[in-house]
Amino acid sequence: MIVNWTIVGTGIIAHEMATVFNKNDREIYGVFGRNSKKVKQFASDYGVVHQFNSLDDVFSDDNVDAVYIATPHNTHFDIAKQAIEHGKHVLMEKAITLNKSDLDQLEDLAQQHNVIM
Repeated sequence: MIVNWTIVGTGIIAHEMATVFNKNDREIYGVFGRNSKKVKQFASDYGVVHQFNSLDDVFSDDNVDAVYIATPHNTHFDIAKQAIEHGKHVLMEKAITLNKSDLDQLEDLAQQHNVIM
């Protein structure tokens, strides 16, 4: 089964994850970040075809199966919540959330939407 991953964020951890994808012959479907210049460079460096202009674009793309969230940890909850509500599987770098209550909410939401988090 092929999973279409989109990486949200273009920082150091995002680059490390993209390197792992490429070393294991896994294609990265898309990338989103706040800085379009960094997104363009990231896409070029890792052979990413889709460069998204907004999170809404990521989540509304039916071809995106899963997102890897590589943004500052204080943004994880909101991004993951949106992804899950749109039926996307989620993987996050640590810290997953700021507190256990947020994590519990995301886990419940993921169960409701039948996605893996």
